[in-house]
Amino acid sequence: MLPPNAASAAKLKRRKDDAIIMAQFDIQTYVARTTPPPAPPREPAPAAPAAAPGEN
Repeated sequence: MLPPNAASAAKLKRRKDDAIIMAQFDIQTYVARTTPPPAPPREPAPAAPAAAPGEN
């Protein structure tokens, strides 16, 4: 239900929009604080030494 005049309706809509923006910001902040940082890139594992001929 909208308020009786246009000025009140615009004010209410602006408050609603502000509340949505603040809620989105709060969610993003919470996720950023609770998500662990990404792991640093790992070095590739060293290759296994090749067997000498005749040692199979």
